[in-house]
This record gives sequence, structure tokens and C-alpha cells, in this order.
Amino acid sequence: MELFLIHESIGQTTKYNLKNVPDGEYILEVENDQKIRIQTMSLHDGILQSKAISTIYKPNIKVNNQFLDMNLMTQGKSAEVMIKNEEGKVMITEKIENEVSVTRRFNIKKLDHGNYYLEVHMAGQTFINDFEK
Repeated sequence: MELFLIHESIGQTTKYNLKNVPDGEYILEVENDQKIRIQTMSLHDGILQSKAISTIYKPNIKVNNQFLDMNLMTQGKSAEVMIKNEEGKVMITEKIENEVSVTRRFNIKKLDHGNYYLEVHMAGQTFINDFEK
């Protein structure tokens, strides 16, 4: 039994031999710069069955001296967004509920110059984007 993993961004395929993998339930996570695909599978008596596939999209940000623009596909999932300084102190926070596609512009004019990071918690994942003001 073999599992083929297709690398979308580079057009390559990786082959995995599952002959020695014990029967059971498995989760396959495939990640790139924009998203994480999570697929649940079961392997029983040499038969691999796909059960469910979900996709979690990563935040996309753009920063200038005055604003941080964030786009995030939440697909109705709850999310918490925080902008933190180098020491981890929360400077800006927002909870997002019941939205499918989120576009936010955070005013960072009053933040001192320095290093910050945007931290997004969603669907059991944490995404961190560093930025400098």
C-alpha cells in the first residue's frame, strides 16, 4: 500500500510506503505558506479510506508605519487576533466570531518603533507573523 502526496506549489509527488503502518485512525497535515490541509484517514486490512478534509487558511498581512492590514479566511470559525510587542505584551486584541472572510485594518500609529508580532489563534492552530514598525 502506498500513499502519494502531491506538492502543489512545485508540482512534485512524494510516495510513502504504508505496508508496515499498523491499522488505525490517522491525521495527515499538509502545510504551505497560505494554508494547512487536514485529512483524517483510517487504515484497516490494507485499505486506506479518506474520511474528511478541512482547510485552515493562514492570515495574510501588510504593514506600513500607520496600519497593519490583515486578511483571514475564518470560514465561520472563532478567532482571536493579538498584536504583541517584543516582550509579549498585548498591545491590540480582537475576538472574531461568525465571519467567513475577515478584513481588518489595525491602527498602529501610536505604537513605538520596534519589533512586533501578529498572533492569530484559530481552529486549534496559532499563526505568528513578525513585523517592524
